Amino acid sequence: MQPSNFRYVNNCLAGRRSTIDELGESLDENESDRDQMMRLSSYYDDRLLEVERYKAKFKENKQLMNNARKNKQSFG
Repeated sequence: MQPSNFRYVNNCLAGRRSTIDELGESLDENESDRDQMMRLSSYYDDRLLEVERYKAKFKENKQLMNNARKNKQSFG
């Protein structure tokens, strides 16, 4: 996660507003801080789920590579 992401969240919590948010979208003047934080929370939840999927796939691929190495050694 980039430092600018944290800066935006901290600015929201402190009650300061920017003209463009972390997602690169214009801020709605009528949007409450709660709505902004809910939108950001949803965004980060989606990113965390994506990271978990990549971790699971990496673990599966690592296991396949280990099995292939074992099979190669047993035949070699």
